[in-house]
Amino acid sequence: MTKILQTGWDKQHTKAENLSMNELDDADIWPMDTAHFADRWPSVSLKITTKHSPNDYFQVGSIDVVSDQVKAIMEQIGVEAEFLPVRVVYRGKAFSERSFFFCHILDQVDCFDHQRGQCTFHDSPEFKDHIDEIQKLVIDEDKVAGHHLFRIAKGAEYIVCLSDELAARLSESEVTGMRFVEPEEWK
Repeated sequence: MTKILQTGWDKQHTKAENLSMNELDDADIWPMDTAHFADRWPSVSLKITTKHSPNDYFQVGSIDVVSDQVKAIMEQIGVEAEFLPVRVVYRGKAFSERSFFFCHILDQVDCFDHQRGQCTFHDSPEFKDHIDEIQKLVIDEDKVAGHHLFRIAKGAEYIVCLSDELAARLSESEVTGMRFVEPEEWK
């Protein structure tokens, strides 16, 4: 079964501010794009605004940020992603206990199960086959076989999905900031 990745919304949730929005805009970086960014990735700094040190996974807007530990696990399993360095500032100085990366997910799968799930579609002609709103999320598991980290294509790219294998490895390693939910629990 596919799992949906969410940030852990407990008292230890990491909040951060992107200090490099202009640089990302100038480089034409859109996190849900499947084009590679390594050749135009600017120097990006994130300021942790919570009192505790950063989790192994957190989000800043639509940017998924992972620690070197999460990156290593994802690379071992062979995810389709590029990991681009970010500078993390905590309590006024560069955080050096771990390295952090923007996890740019390159894999999108058209896997929404239209037979068992429920959604509405966009009204505009150029996006008529794109999901507008999801009432009930169901993943077609046959379409995601072999994909370990991906976004749902055609309108639901904001949903990050993981294979059971990747979710289990991350859970076993006790990385912080991640929560894995079943598709039917997502909202």
